[in-house]
Amino acid sequence: AVVSTQSTGYKQIFEAVAKSLPDSNFRIKRKARREVTPTELFKFVWTFYCNVKAAFPNTINEIVSSSLLLCAVCDYCFHEVYLSEPSLLTEDGRNAFRQSENNSIIDRLCNEFAKMESTEAKRIRDYHLKPLIKQYFIKAVLKAGLENDTGIFESSVFDSNHKS
Repeated sequence: AVVSTQSTGYKQIFEAVAKSLPDSNFRIKRKARREVTPTELFKFVWTFYCNVKAAFPNTINEIVSSSLLLCAVCDYCFHEVYLSEPSLLTEDGRNAFRQSENNSIIDRLCNEFAKMESTEAKRIRDYHLKPLIKQYFIKAVLKAGLENDTGIFESSVFDSNHKS
């Protein structure tokens, strides 16, 4: 039941921030670069969330912690999309990052989708998610396309990140 609730919540978050899941013919057009589709983005973020959640076994059956972790993961991933592939975000999603403090939309995600204050989600992000992501880069589970371990959606590394 927790997975079903999380999946539904994730889809709502995705549709509010990123381009909707189109038919299979839609692609973001770029010259001489691999094309990332909204469907690939959707699958990547959900899979990433499931992998992160598995790293924190105490959150598996706890809906509040799982919801806050989902908000933290979405904040991280959509920030990465904003840096590398902003065309994958809706205008509202891009504006949310432009108008946010520290390029973070975690307050918005928590308020609108988890219906909770973001303080705990920020704690989860800063003390659990960020160190785990750093370990993913050290172990080469994730590859960065830009400086400072950013750019996981850059065309040069996305295929590798999508497969891991």
